[in-house]
Amino acid sequence: MSMNTSTPDNSNGFVVFVNLAIFFLVSGLIFGPASSFFAERDSRIAGQRKVPARLTAIAAQSSNIQSIVSDTNAQMRSGEFLTGPNGNVSGPVQ
Repeated sequence: MSMNTSTPDNSNGFVVFVNLAIFFLVSGLIFGPASSFFAERDSRIAGQRKVPARLTAIAAQSSNIQSIVSDTNAQMRSGEFLTGPNGNVSGPVQ
């Protein structure tokens, strides 16, 4: 006894085509938003990594700033800065 299936070859191709179309549709609906979510998350993490690097660079300048402050204080004590009216600088007319 032989089993005779009465489905022609082109209907099998149609079923395969429909299954592939459904697979790509479902995978696009699931993996598309998921990949955009992970890409957005990665860019947010990269942005957050820049903040500590910037703050570290600012903190590294502390010794330079302290040096400038002490130089300015020394100049103020030694009288390098002019005090009082300056005739060469224009100011408000009285």
